[in-house]
Amino acid sequence: MKRILMFTALGFVLAAIGVLSVKIVRGAAEKEAIAARIQTLPAFRFFAPGGATVSANNVPAGKPLVVMHFLTSCHFCQGETKELVANAALLATAHIVMVSAEDAATLAAFCNEYGLVGLPAVSVVSDSLHTFGATFGTTATPVTFIYDAQHHLVKQFMGETSAKAILSILNTISSKPSKAAL
Repeated sequence: MKRILMFTALGFVLAAIGVLSVKIVRGAAEKEAIAARIQTLPAFRFFAPGGATVSANNVPAGKPLVVMHFLTSCHFCQGETKELVANAALLATAHIVMVSAEDAATLAAFCNEYGLVGLPAVSVVSDSLHTFGATFGTTATPVTFIYDAQHHLVKQFMGETSAKAILSILNTISSKPSKAAL
């Protein structure tokens, strides 16, 4: 009887190890796939407070793109937004898409409170379909992705990022000749 219990327990342990191994391998493969996918701007579809669709297909071409995931209640996101607004003229060389899973009314109030209304290079959009995490591989806030004019990933920042750091990256990629010019 003890032998049967011992073999049964061993079988369960081996099965658990097998299941965990498969999950680890699948998780690593999924992370690799996301990392490869975001090297160029992935397909996405978000919605502006007025209902207009903002997608990878209709962001301004030929300009660097900054994609920021944020929450209106996040203290770090609020600080990053204040800094971006204060440096909006300097950051005008890029288009900035600020993405939040919050509703249109909340985003509109945030835009009014933080002075984002009327900034031509900034789009504040809702991820009402909750696809940001699957598309960009993270649901962290704030997180910032900077793409060059050809929409190749240049830099990813996790956590609050200063406008100075974003501007430094934008200046670096703006000073490089485009691949089309070479």
